[in-house]
Amino acid sequence: MQRRSAATLAAIVEAASQLLHRQGEEALTTNAIAERAGVSVGSVYQYFPNKEAILRTLMMKEREAIAETVERELAADGDLPSPEAVRRVVRALLQAFGARKRGRRRVMQALFRLKEPGTHGELMDRVGAHVILAAAAGPGGRARALTPVSGFVLTRAIMGPIRAAVLADRDEIDSPEFEEELVRLALAFLKPDEARKRPGEA
Repeated sequence: MQRRSAATLAAIVEAASQLLHRQGEEALTTNAIAERAGVSVGSVYQYFPNKEAILRTLMMKEREAIAETVERELAADGDLPSPEAVRRVVRALLQAFGARKRGRRRVMQALFRLKEPGTHGELMDRVGAHVILAAAAGPGGRARALTPVSGFVLTRAIMGPIRAAVLADRDEIDSPEFEEELVRLALAFLKPDEARKRPGEA
């Protein structure tokens, strides 16, 4: 019974994911999900009280996939100098949210509109931890020491334009210039404090 229950749950979530990816949020109804999953509408409600609950489950899966992508990118070469390590993190985020992943963007668009508390913050905190590690990675890594507050600000500064581009469905998110500007923003923020002093300043 537990295996059957798990299989039914997985079928419902997968059906919702396929509908969202192929047809968009407007096609995502409990009746459509039930039909695609091959279960009754009652079975859908047995596991999820409403469509928003299904979307939250999809969001959790995407959040994990994005965080794991960033972790994998950093683990691929742990001795990169900090500029390249930061670029790798930014690129992984852009690949996760970009137009080549339109289905994933539809999931994120739906959840961003839900303004689900906590979920986005948890993703940003996980990504932020990797950005901070990337800043000090490798033999060339020199960066200012980040506090929890400055780390919070930096991560939101990076994720803000990405979130805005996803919500507006802007193609710029896939452009090299978009990546370059985010990397530039991050590296300027991470510049060591002594490098910020003006000539003649003590």
